Amino acid sequence: MSVVRCFGLDSARYRCANHARAETGFCDHHARDQRVHESAPNLSARIFARWRGNATRVPDNAKCAVPFWLWRGSSAKIVDHLLNDANARTRWSAAFTLRKRRDPRTIEPLWRALQSDVVALVRQQSAVALGKIGTSRAINPLIEALWHDRDPGVRQACAIALGNLGAASAARDLARVLEHEQTIFVSWDCAVALGQIGDATLAPILAQCARDHRAEIVRRACADALAKIQIRQSSGIER
Repeated sequence: MSVVRCFGLDSARYRCANHARAETGFCDHHARDQRVHESAPNLSARIFARWRGNATRVPDNAKCAVPFWLWRGSSAKIVDHLLNDANARTRWSAAFTLRKRRDPRTIEPLWRALQSDVVALVRQQSAVALGKIGTSRAINPLIEALWHDRDPGVRQACAIALGNLGAASAARDLARVLEHEQTIFVSWDCAVALGQIGDATLAPILAQCARDHRAEIVRRACADALAKIQIRQSSGIER
């Protein structure tokens, strides 16, 4: 039986090992840390949401079952499955395969999948793939999804990817999301990404969040990011 793991991260920034609730995507522990202010849906809407989540969610172990025919297929064929296949697991597998190939020619279709796929884990894997491609053309799609995707796991993947890319042009967007994001682990990864990028002009925002953010884990991440920026400055290395 497939197990869906929590979208949250542990203290070492590894994926939480707990099982997720289908309706939230988080385990009980991490669900308490989410401060998303939404009106409670009526009973029928809650039932539909639970059914839909079970029907469309792709399990984490899907990467162990990437079809051989897909893995060995041409990039054009994989892109076609990413954008058009009716099976969510196949679309996830296509995004995972493109992530491994790191082909800059697939940036546009990955962006389309990130914008429009109805399954959060397919969008999340598309964001990871864009980050792995590692070119500046991947930055704008990731910034767009960081601001606008409705799923915190996708926004989190975008923040991680931008930090790994060292995307200086995304630093101000990461800082603004850090200030306003309601999901703790997205804020956390924005702070981590800012530390990786090392933009000294954003040190005041990090300092304020290190003092005032409601979540201790985010305050610590901001303090760590600020320390990394200060080390860069003292070493004469500036972005």
